[in-house]
Amino acid sequence: MPANIDSESDVSDSPSTIQSSHERLVKYRKTRDPASLPPEIFHRILQFATCTGAELSNCCRVSYAWRAAADRQLYFQYSYGNSSRKPVNLARFLYGVADKDRGDQVRELSLNSVGKHLIHRYDVERHKDHFNSLAEEAGLDCWNFRRNRVTQCYDARLLIPLILTRTRNVQEASLDLQEDFAYLSDLLHAAVSLRNQSPFKAFQHLRKLRLVSHRGDFYPSVALFWVKDVGHVFHLPALEDLTIDGIGAFMAGRLLCNRKGQSPIRELSITIGMWPETTVTRWDIATILQQPRMLKRLNVYFSQIRMPHEDFVDGLWNGLLQHRDTLESLVIETGFPEWTDWLSFEKPEAYHPCAPLGEFPGLKELAVSENCLHCETPCWHEDTGTWTTAAFPPNLKTLTIMDCFHADAEELDFDSVLAQFVDEGKGCLKQIEVTTRRFYEPFDFNQTESACLDKGVRFEQRIYGPGGSQVSKVSDPTSLAADTQQSSQLPVEA
Repeated sequence: MPANIDSESDVSDSPSTIQSSHERLVKYRKTRDPASLPPEIFHRILQFATCTGAELSNCCRVSYAWRAAADRQLYFQYSYGNSSRKPVNLARFLYGVADKDRGDQVRELSLNSVGKHLIHRYDVERHKDHFNSLAEEAGLDCWNFRRNRVTQCYDARLLIPLILTRTRNVQEASLDLQEDFAYLSDLLHAAVSLRNQSPFKAFQHLRKLRLVSHRGDFYPSVALFWVKDVGHVFHLPALEDLTIDGIGAFMAGRLLCNRKGQSPIRELSITIGMWPETTVTRWDIATILQQPRMLKRLNVYFSQIRMPHEDFVDGLWNGLLQHRDTLESLVIETGFPEWTDWLSFEKPEAYHPCAPLGEFPGLKELAVSENCLHCETPCWHEDTGTWTTAAFPPNLKTLTIMDCFHADAEELDFDSVLAQFVDEGKGCLKQIEVTTRRFYEPFDFNQTESACLDKGVRFEQRIYGPGGSQVSKVSDPTSLAADTQQSSQLPVEA
């Protein structure tokens, strides 16, 4: 269903909108066509017609014309989630998209919180042969719809590959899967494999994909996707925006090394996590980042890394350097405040991570940890322990420095270097944001604030305290200029 179905804020009261709505109502009285109604009225009645958004039988409450309109809207944008979490709804949706014309209507597909849900045999038993024929048409030779001997029910998750192959024209998809992912790996691989010559091969027109995996409603998020399971989605022919929340990068270097630079992905957002008993190498990280042909936006979150951090930094930047001319937005977050060997009791002293961010001339948006910007000791990138404005991309528009812990260190001179970057900039910079957890002793950025006021740059220092408390200190020269202009226009009393 449309996202604004319950929102009244989208309904404008301007004269032109009111006149247009009146004309649509007049047209509806003449034609009785639901499509001629004003959008806000159409969506309100459509919400009543479809109720949960999945139970098609509820459409019988309205006329045939409304059933047809609701049917078209439902299949164009289908969502299975909290409001309609009945496993039989997946089967009902599959009944509908089994028809080729209906299946080709689907453009947006969202399957949320799909876990070990069971469908009673009385709901699907009579359709078992039909489902097997759909799997055969889609080239899913290993698909088998078996009944649990104990519960006498069917696993609803096995319907997902069939749904994906029947909705072959879908352009945006979101799959939020609970429990173990292994049951789907072979089936999904077969559904999108280059060897699959079926006309119902899945995801051939997909532009945006979001994969999320977690343990369930009462378990924390955990990495369940492995590159061997989802590596094929990196090379879907039309995919431009990929989000994978929870991916184990183990052995990625070997599995993906032959297809570097061939993926059409332009926006990549991944959360890389590792099981404690496995190890990820720098080649795994580098190979994942080297898949896109022309990467523009990257958001990467490392939740747990069991590797020497010099390999981590080396692999990260080796993977990104090929995108130095095209990368426009870079966000790097870690689950730990310090860039150390997180699963080791020994903290390295002779090496500190350092990133050649100044070598990315196309970067306009940057959000990284403070430790990513400087070197405390000599390393492979710098010959000295100091850092300069060369650590910043030259054409930045927005800069966010996270986990700022060493801003008051005298040897770093953090405030003056940041102020120098603002003063010597090319005029592109619009905003700087610094986040820290020093709630009781906040850092002073007097030089940076002064430089930002002179150059018209918005500066914000965000301080996170205990219990989720938060304090923000904002210096916005744009608002100050507006207030000054407004006060100058006020009449002067005699």
